[in-house]
Formats: sequence, structure tokens, C-alpha cells
Amino acid sequence: MKNAEATEVVGELASQQWGLVTTAQATACGVDLQSLRRLVTRGVLTRVRHGVYATTGTSPSAVLEVKAHWLALRPELMAAERTGDPYLAAEAVVSHTTAAEMWGIGDLWPDGAHFTVRSRRRSRQSDVRFHRADLGDDDWVLHPVSGLPVTTAARTIADLADAGHEPGYLLDLVADAAGTSLAEKRELLEALTGKEEAFDLPAGDAAGLEDVLGEHFPAPELDGRMRAAIDEAVRPLREQIDTLMRSLAPRVTVGEDVAKMVAGTALPPGFTAALQEKIAAGMWGNVPVLPVTDTTVPPGRVTSTDTTGKPRPQIPAGEAARRRQHRK
Repeated sequence: MKNAEATEVVGELASQQWGLVTTAQATACGVDLQSLRRLVTRGVLTRVRHGVYATTGTSPSAVLEVKAHWLALRPELMAAERTGDPYLAAEAVVSHTTAAEMWGIGDLWPDGAHFTVRSRRRSRQSDVRFHRADLGDDDWVLHPVSGLPVTTAARTIADLADAGHEPGYLLDLVADAAGTSLAEKRELLEALTGKEEAFDLPAGDAAGLEDVLGEHFPAPELDGRMRAAIDEAVRPLREQIDTLMRSLAPRVTVGEDVAKMVAGTALPPGFTAALQEKIAAGMWGNVPVLPVTDTTVPPGRVTSTDTTGKPRPQIPAGEAARRRQHRK
């Protein structure tokens, strides 16, 4: 395949998955290994890891490397095929310290890319680690930023507790998850029940675990007092806004305006009142509507009103012509 055509193919593939493309995806679209090597030599592609390349302009980062490792687990499939199918997505889920880093919780030292997998497997990459487990539907989500399947904050902390991390580090994770609303107290209690010893508590000390976790969540009564204090603090501002809005409200009488608009127009009986009601309801809400007199007239006759609202007398056609001639 010519370089220009190969460049276009790999560029299209990479544009759909974070600027990355696998060897398997490229060859399936007709780009052979020799063409891939030429693209690397020309600087069109950069090798991220075995079997995965990044296109020019793709910024290197720790998250990009995790994405490359994840793509390499099923290199023949596009990322959207896997993330769009819950069964395929759950085959390999970012977990443990990698998940904690992705969520931005805790202060653990990165130690490779961790994945929880459904089936036991190995990697030739020294910095890729697999953990065999069956994850439930509530144990993982698609990360809102990276787009990768990742264990929830609660499941991540539970996994790290099982991995033997020290209580202080675990409590930092809890504090960050609570402070960023990534996990609720109930979720953490469910995930960490049975792991009390990881927090230097006696085995089975559910009450002690709840107390430890509760230190990082406001008590319900305190939460209520906080909401009340916030409401009290913003009340003056809310009142000022209400006063301003009332001062800007239109002071018009819809009934009067409608009467002027339709005066001298032949309309069916009752039409004026119905029109007046619809305008008031659709445009002015609760603005009071003044009653108007019936403006309908028999067909064929036209009336007008002077500035006082009194009907002008009808002038015969001949007399009107004579007056116009006299003015000339």
C-alpha cells in the first residue's frame, strides 16, 4: 500500500480511539507490516508499546499508556466495539492503583497498569498486572474523562484494602472519595464490610468501621444545619433579585390594549374576549386583564374612535366629498 493511502487509513482508525491504532486493526484494513514500519520511520506513527501506535500530534501521557495497554488486550476490536458492549467492556477493567489514579483519589505510588479480568491471563509487558475477579454491574463504570471501563471508587478502595495497603493510605482514599462525591458512605460500608482489619479494627467490627468512615462524611443533622445556614446566607440576595424582577415586570393592561387594537374591526361576537384571554395567559401570566366593551359591528359598517374613545358620527359619502373639495 502506498504511504499516502496507508497514512489516511491509520489516521481514520486512530481518530476514533484517542489517536491510537493497533497493528491488528491496521492490517485488517489493508495496511501491511512493511507499510506500518515506513510510517514509523517517516514519523507518521510512534510506537507506544508492542502492537500499538500513536499518530503524530497525540500527546503522550500516563493515561494514554493505559489506553494502549487496554487496546492491546483485544487488538482486533475497535475501542467503541468494546465499550459499547457491557459484556466486552467487563472483560478487562482498569482497577487498583491505576483506577485510584484515574479517579484522582489517594496518594499511592503508580506501579504499572492494573486490570481486573474475567479470565486468567498473562502479559509480556512487565508493567501490566492482571487481577482475576468477577465484577458485578455495580462494580465498574465507563470513566467520564478517559472513556475506559474502570472500577468504581468504592470497589477500588476495597481492592486496595485486599491488596494490603496501609490504613493511612486507605483512609486518604476514603477522604478523597467522600470529598469529591465519588462514593457515598453506604457504598463504602457495603464494599468494606469484612475488611475491618485493613483499618486496624477487630475482624467483624462493623460499628467501628462505620465510625471510621463516618469521620469523612457529615452527619445528617449537620448536613441539614449546613443547608439551613446556606439558605439564610443567600436569602437577602434572593429577595433583592425578586424585588428587581417585580420592578421589571410590564405594567400594562392587556384588555385595554386589545380593545384599541381591534377597535373598528368587524369581528365575530366574543372573539375579542377570547383573544384577550389567550394573550394574557400566554404572554403576561398573572397580569390583571381589564374588561372591554364589545367592539363588534354589523358587517359592512366601519367605525373609528377619536382620542377620547367616543365614536365619531358617520358622514354621508356626498357630504364627505363636499368637505374635501372645500378644504382644497
